[in-house]
Amino acid sequence: MKPTEILLLSGFLGSGKTTLLQRFLEKEKQTGRKVAVIMNEIGQYSVDSHAVGEDTPLKELLNGCICCSMKDELELTLLSLFTQEQPDVIYIEATGAAHPVDIMDACLHPLIAPYVNMRAVVSLVDTEKWLIKSRLSPQISTLLTEQIRHADDIVLNKMDRVSELEMATAVAEIKEINAHAAIHQVSFAAVDPDAIGQRTGQKDEHIPVTTASLKIQSYTYGFTNAIPQERFEEWLRQLPDTIHRIKGFVQFEQGKTTQIQYSYGIPIYTDEIMKLPMNLVVIGESLDKERLKEELRALENKSRAENRSG
Repeated sequence: MKPTEILLLSGFLGSGKTTLLQRFLEKEKQTGRKVAVIMNEIGQYSVDSHAVGEDTPLKELLNGCICCSMKDELELTLLSLFTQEQPDVIYIEATGAAHPVDIMDACLHPLIAPYVNMRAVVSLVDTEKWLIKSRLSPQISTLLTEQIRHADDIVLNKMDRVSELEMATAVAEIKEINAHAAIHQVSFAAVDPDAIGQRTGQKDEHIPVTTASLKIQSYTYGFTNAIPQERFEEWLRQLPDTIHRIKGFVQFEQGKTTQIQYSYGIPIYTDEIMKLPMNLVVIGESLDKERLKEELRALENKSRAENRSG
């Protein structure tokens, strides 16, 4: 089965996310791919849902943010879309208050993580608002910076409203925060959808993005055996700070299936009644996936060796 692409659109209120989403959907109609859309609003009513055509499966998550209070609902919505619609691509338009890492965490539910591919995290920036960010509250200014820091593509929108000097200032500041993202300078969110999720090698030459080149990456490991909890926790303690989240299901020796949620260095364990695939999803930056695979496989091998010797 071909993995379902997920493309996340983040950015503050009024930055142009819905306009860009419409451009993506128009492009997808030309390609004939099956598309689904998830739109998130903090309020009780979605103002922009009319922008999605009736022929496109649309799920609205209202009255909360999918990176915190509605994270579980986003996971259930993704599972529903994946099992019922089986789209080629899912576009997620997040509320402006959402943090990209938290949304990606919710997108990579252990049951579907092996079957999805994060195409890109796209951050839209209202260039005018960015230039006056010093007037914004510290919380808003920090959130805008974090949305840029974790993006693969940054769309500097509304460039028609700033001078060339202001434009150059905005680009320089953005590059200082995230030197690896592709920056698209546009007005009216007029980005070529084919240019999103790419990396520019030389002028006019685009290199397709690979999972390894994404700013935020994920790795899924499937256990086939029970593992020793003590050694698993030792492994957690030696992880680098660049690993933001771990979630999934494991079976510890002489124990039931356990759900794990790990963030900020703290694991939380919950007994799981259902029998589920033993998938563990690791989310972070600059992941050494081969090393993760070797370390997790070693936990299983150590368990089998100890059982044989016992």
